[in-house]
Amino acid sequence: MFLVTGATGRLGGCVVRLLRQAAMDVRALVRPGSEYFWLNDTGCDYFFGDLRQARSLSRACRGVRYVVHAAGIEVESTDNHHSVVTLQGTIDLIDAAVKRGIEHFVMFSCVGADRGFANPHFDCLGKAEEHLVASGLRYTILRCPAFTEDLAESARLLAEGKPWRMWGSPDGRIAPLSRRDAAIFALVSLDKAHDRILDLGGPESLSTEQAVARACAAAGAQPTQVQWFGGVKSKAAGLAARALGRRWKHWIERQALLYGQDLAVDGPALASSLGLPLTPLDQALAEHLAAERLGADPEDREERVVHRQFQATVYSPGEGAWDDLPEGPLREVD
Repeated sequence: MFLVTGATGRLGGCVVRLLRQAAMDVRALVRPGSEYFWLNDTGCDYFFGDLRQARSLSRACRGVRYVVHAAGIEVESTDNHHSVVTLQGTIDLIDAAVKRGIEHFVMFSCVGADRGFANPHFDCLGKAEEHLVASGLRYTILRCPAFTEDLAESARLLAEGKPWRMWGSPDGRIAPLSRRDAAIFALVSLDKAHDRILDLGGPESLSTEQAVARACAAAGAQPTQVQWFGGVKSKAAGLAARALGRRWKHWIERQALLYGQDLAVDGPALASSLGLPLTPLDQALAEHLAAERLGADPEDREERVVHRQFQATVYSPGEGAWDDLPEGPLREVD
């Protein structure tokens, strides 16, 4: 049994789909009230819990052999921020995994988590990594770069007349990776990357400006219309953070670091050492844009799609016995 956190997100969703395509038993950790229904077509089990509730994590790990921790925060809120989720939530999950005797814990992190950046996203991930390494669990830590799909999505919106505000420097170095490839790394690491920290990268290392231009070309947008706002300490970043509110400050800093530093690694070399092919950049861009177009027509979306973001198809859930359902966190903890 696999426990996947962040299953309703884009990265965790890729992990769930790949595991279910391989007919693996999957338990998806979902928060009560979250939009988890798109997972219906995967046939995975649900476990209602929360990284902010350590008790639920102990129950979620019961009977599990492998944990793939793909949960993350985009924009923080008052009770959903990096200190309580990215750091403490991950620590609690690791401790629950130790208690339950998990065989292998795979954690998604971010390139730059070891650079000492003064930003909660990178800082909390770095501290969570240290806790996992010291836990005694067999582990793999996968530090992800900028994702190809994020570039494609911004370019698509730009082509539709919406602004693309790029935080970072045109001279930054990145190696964009598709989320599906990142998910494949997670599965392969169970056999080939024990007790290792891997900095992931896509098939090409290029400047942020070049990556933006490639995304615009795929979406039919004009790269000259991209609005560049500089690095973390730029005046524009400070003004935007104050205008949008404190919840956005750390996100802007994160973006500026992710796209403004030299965080590119030799992705093909690592992939080759693990026997993995990487999806070419232009192919990954095109595939994301094509998937987005599938849900563009409202009537078509109503017929085929449960959740537009994930392009999930409607299915008949069938019937099952109560005893076959995963045990929930409201039942008594043993």
